[in-house]
Amino acid sequence: INYASFTLQLTSFKCGGFAIGFTTSHTTFDGLSFKTFLDNLAALAANKPLAVIPCHDRHLLAARSPPRVSFPHPELIKLGNLPTGPESGVFEASKEELDFKVFQLTSDNILSLKEKAIGSSGSRVTRFNVVTAHVWRCKALSAPYDAARASTILYAVDIRFRSRPKIT
Repeated sequence: INYASFTLQLTSFKCGGFAIGFTTSHTTFDGLSFKTFLDNLAALAANKPLAVIPCHDRHLLAARSPPRVSFPHPELIKLGNLPTGPESGVFEASKEELDFKVFQLTSDNILSLKEKAIGSSGSRVTRFNVVTAHVWRCKALSAPYDAARASTILYAVDIRFRSRPKIT
């Protein structure tokens, strides 16, 4: 598909008002970076300094040379050869009839899950991680048992505000 990764159109009206329209691809912006872009665009339009100064220093995200792996990375293991062809695409699940249900967890429910997860170890467990682990466990237990079946859960983490110097 041939399309622009970002398009912006500004329409001004005789009354002095204006409208801004845009299209973008999620590969161009995530939510936070798009908000930052709009904040800076508004600052430029108001003839003010940029709200957030961009950092274009790419070496901040570069791998070490030579590589130094200090702990195992099981999330990167190869899970075996994935089948190819029209019947094995990522949209295979769309052929199934899916059920939808919302489960509401109260603060007490989450606290109980945290207490069970921590046990006597005294480890720190976040609310997000304990709920994610619980949902993943329920999903794994709902499938027929298969000792050879691998199960993986991955989620995106915004590390920009933890990095030094800050990445914008």
